[in-house]
Amino acid sequence: MNRRSAARRPMLRAIRPLVVGAILFVLSLVAGYTPSRVAAQLPPVGEAPLSADVQLDDIGGPERSHLDTVEAFLADQQWDEAVETLRRLMENEGDRIIAADGQVRHEPGDFVRYVPLRRFCQMRLARMHGEFPEALALYRRRVDPLAERWLTEARAGADASQLARIVREMFVSSFGDDALYSLGELALEQGDFALARDCWMRISPRFYTPELADPPIPIPSARPWWPALKGADLNDADRYGPFLAEDAAASAPPQRLVYPDTDLSLADVWARLVLVSIIEGSPDRASVELELLRRWWPEARGRIGGREGLYLDLLSAMLEQSRTWPPLPTDPWWPTFAGNDRRNRVAGDTAGTEFRPLWRAPLARLTAESEIVGEGRPRVAESADALLPYHPVVSNGVVFVNEFTRVRAFDLISGQPWPADSMRAGIFDTKVEPAEAVTMRGNF
Repeated sequence: MNRRSAARRPMLRAIRPLVVGAILFVLSLVAGYTPSRVAAQLPPVGEAPLSADVQLDDIGGPERSHLDTVEAFLADQQWDEAVETLRRLMENEGDRIIAADGQVRHEPGDFVRYVPLRRFCQMRLARMHGEFPEALALYRRRVDPLAERWLTEARAGADASQLARIVREMFVSSFGDDALYSLGELALEQGDFALARDCWMRISPRFYTPELADPPIPIPSARPWWPALKGADLNDADRYGPFLAEDAAASAPPQRLVYPDTDLSLADVWARLVLVSIIEGSPDRASVELELLRRWWPEARGRIGGREGLYLDLLSAMLEQSRTWPPLPTDPWWPTFAGNDRRNRVAGDTAGTEFRPLWRAPLARLTAESEIVGEGRPRVAESADALLPYHPVVSNGVVFVNEFTRVRAFDLISGQPWPADSMRAGIFDTKVEPAEAVTMRGNF
């Protein structure tokens, strides 16, 4: 060791604690907390309101002005101007988003679904079928030659991307329903049951519950039939007869892009929806859909599942046979996204489809009041006074939530604290008591 190195060692020993301390201080500022204040800065437990500061790439004033102009053109029967304005919006600003209901302002706490402007314009074109058929006919004359050529090329080469392009860019053309049908066939061959069902469901408004002026029971309109009729006694003609009558055909569901006037055989399409439910392992859903097939198209025939004959007989036999098929392999312990690595797990029937919370549990509410580095910057899907830091994990009917200084466990169905006698060893270093949480110790 030379003298210069020996002289540096005491200096390095003196500087090292200062450097380490500075690094720890900067890291604590980035995280928004200093180590000594983590516990103190947890605010009182309470429900956090939805953020009003979400930043979205939604359309602006000029695009909304163009949409208003379209309505004025339609009212004045200026079909050409209305159609061309919509086409320009789809071509130039189609990837920007807009609320599906078209409203500019919504009440705080309202659920707002956003769609690309291209889809919104296609939805407006679809509604023209009943409101302004002349405008829709003009639009189709403009786009049908290109849509037909794309469809021919896509079918010849089994090109799913080209079919999807027709659906995305020229949905309401005269060939949009054909593209949906063919894309669903390709998706079924590839085992993508969700995509196949989505394509075929969008072929006709008949596949959704109708809106009745005086319904005997409160079945929501414009919903898929399966969740609407789940557990229903379809033999009760007084309650369900008006909904199932053939003359109760639904109009285009609001806020959904559905082909308005297909000339395809609805029996052929519905039979394939039944087939998807059978193959994916949803026998209860398939039973309801099969009953609707029996009521609406009992004599329909065709080729399905490699066999030809009466759809009702072929699918009934397949449904019975499917009850003996081995279940899809799944990991019973800690599921990954969509249940397993193949993303095809069949969800258990553990909750209803009311789309409402089954239970609530208060969690510590965190804010960014002490954050310095990101102060003043817009936050994504959250506000500075109500952060969204939690990611619950579900395993074996138990919900686990990391609350930073502790992990809490709840029963998935009831929301009650998870009892200690059902705990798996090795998850916590302290036993979970029925009404308490586990305090995590150590440095994280």
